[in-house]
Amino acid sequence: MDYDRFPNMDECKSEVARLRYQIEQEYRAAELAMNGFAMGVSRHDFINAKMERVGECRKELAQFVGDLEATRICVEVSDKKMTADSVTPNPLLSNPVEPRR
Repeated sequence: MDYDRFPNMDECKSEVARLRYQIEQEYRAAELAMNGFAMGVSRHDFINAKMERVGECRKELAQFVGDLEATRICVEVSDKKMTADSVTPNPLLSNPVEPRR
């Protein structure tokens, strides 16, 4: 990481931590929308907006740590969210619907 271009190394680390936290929160909000009661286009638009915000944060993060590291951080956060039991899925939405006979 090239911290030399920044006036204060602590400030840079703080900004990286802030952006990582923001990415975690965007993924969490999208995850909650996927498992919540919201339906239809508004739900899709909300999730899409959250993923776009993750992309914006990744670009900003890349200014501090470079493209590869920023992408690695996003993937790490995403994988952590997908494997964590942070949200219990809504059983009404996660159970398949049996076809009518």
